[in-house]
Parts: sequence; structure tokens; C-alpha cells
Amino acid sequence: MVDYCNSITNEDYYKSLMTSTNCDFLTELNFKYSNENDFNNDTSDILDLVDISVLHLNIHSLNKNSHSLFNFLNTLNLKFDVIVLSEIWNYNLELYRNLLPDYTFYWDCCSSSNIGGIGVYVRNNYMCNVLDNFKVLSTNKNTLENIWLELDNGICKYIVGALYRHPNQNINDFNDILDARLSEISKSHVPCLIVGDINIDLCKYSFHSPTTQYVDNLLVNNFRPVIVMPTRITEQSKTIIDHIYYFEGNNCPRNLNVMSGIRRYTAINPLKVT
Repeated sequence: MVDYCNSITNEDYYKSLMTSTNCDFLTELNFKYSNENDFNNDTSDILDLVDISVLHLNIHSLNKNSHSLFNFLNTLNLKFDVIVLSEIWNYNLELYRNLLPDYTFYWDCCSSSNIGGIGVYVRNNYMCNVLDNFKVLSTNKNTLENIWLELDNGICKYIVGALYRHPNQNINDFNDILDARLSEISKSHVPCLIVGDINIDLCKYSFHSPTTQYVDNLLVNNFRPVIVMPTRITEQSKTIIDHIYYFEGNNCPRNLNVMSGIRRYTAINPLKVT
């Protein structure tokens, strides 16, 4: 049985990154587990300083859990600009276009199954273009759904990539097909967030070669991990399979502040999915 106290404060991945990368960005991360009240208190004095805010949740069927999602968002003082939902499942999705007032809903679902899928709600104060040419295609070794959006608020442009990668598939193959996209974004100098349930356990970074290569490839392309502590904790295990990466770019007048909510043991967990 995993020691809960150790699990929810586990910093092994963070320490490994600091040792191997010497990345200044990582030293600026302020991360901890929070419930709704903690989150509201922690963000109360910075709401006007956030350039773009992003929330990620594995919803395990939007059709089933849409009401819980709506209620949860209403408990938060921060109105997220982008809400990324993994495993939306392909049931009645047209009904949820108008679930959240003032948001536009984009989604991508698996062509061979109703399970999986990725959805993104974007606040309407952003002009939004779907970057179809950025879409990463599934292979015979990896099934994934993904959406790439260019957001423009009149001051800055951002690229947001939302991905759901199905579990138990080849990491090296995924790394290869993602690499071209990372390189293209890096060369564009447009700030970018890659968000989603990637199903690669970053707790294995220091000892599992494919995981090490995957993370190092992101770092080489100047994508920095924002999630560095376990995101899913049970009595038997702890994993970091929900990922957010940030590429700074150079066309924003201010630093990007990222708020992320993820499914975890002692944190914002409205759907209580384990």
C-alpha cells in the first residue's frame, strides 16, 4: 500500500528534472494540492494578472458527468479561459455545445470506439481558429484524439493543443509522431500549451527509457512541464499521466500564468472518478 502522505507530496519527478535540466522555469513553479476553497483563496489576489487560464479534467463521459462539471465550475471564482476535458466519450455530444454559457465547444472523438475523445471549451472573448494542419494522426501503435486551436484575445496569440492518448500503447511511436508538431510550434515562437491525459507515467522519468526520451524531447523543443506531482493516487499506486506543457514563445507582452486543475486524491475532484 502506498503511503498517502508520501504520495501526495511526492517530488521525485520534479527533483529528477531539476537535476537533469537546470531549468529556471521549474524553480518558479508553485504547486500543491488544493480543494475548491483553497484554490479560490490562492487565486483571489491574482485574477487580474492571469493572461490565460487552463483547466484540465478527465471527465469519464461528458454525457454522464456534465451536471457535476457545471456545478463544480460554479464553485470557482476564476472563470477559466480554456477547459480541456479528456475521455468525453462519444455520446450525445451535440447536446453539450451550450452546456457552458459564453463558451464554444470543440471536440474530437475516436472513429472506432465511443470511448476516449477530447473536448475543449473556449471562452468567447477569444477569436479561435481550428488548426487542422496541426492534427496528429493515430497510427497502428497509438490511438489518440487531439485538437489544436489558435486563440487570439487582441493582445496575444496562443496555441492550445488538447490530447487524449489511449493507454498501454507504444511511447516511442507517440514521441516520433509528436516531434514534428513540437518542432513546428517551437519555430513559430507563438506561446503554446499542450494539455491532456497522455497516459505516460512521468513518475518513471528517471528509470524508464521511453518516458525519459518523451520528456527530454519536449524539453529540447522548449516545452516545460507544469504538472510535476502525482495526478492520480490510489491505495496501490501513484502516477503522473495527466500532463500540461508550456512553450513561452516571444510575442506576449507579459508572462503567461497557467492555472491547472487535475484529477487527484486530495485536490479539486468534482467528479470523484478513480
